[in-house]
Amino acid sequence: MPYDKAALDCYLRARRERSDAAHEMTQRMIARSREALARSEELLRVSMPVVWHPEPPNE
Repeated sequence: MPYDKAALDCYLRARRERSDAAHEMTQRMIARSREALARSEELLRVSMPVVWHPEPPNE
């Protein structure tokens, strides 16, 4: 079965480019997740004022 070397090279190059693009997107998403986690942890460290009601709630 004859094959077209140029077509095979083109296919392999396109496959590699798609793989690289997927890897890059994954790395960007991981970086964004890490940044979001860091912001969340920072917000959780901030002390919140405790609000005391002058009267207990009616039950």
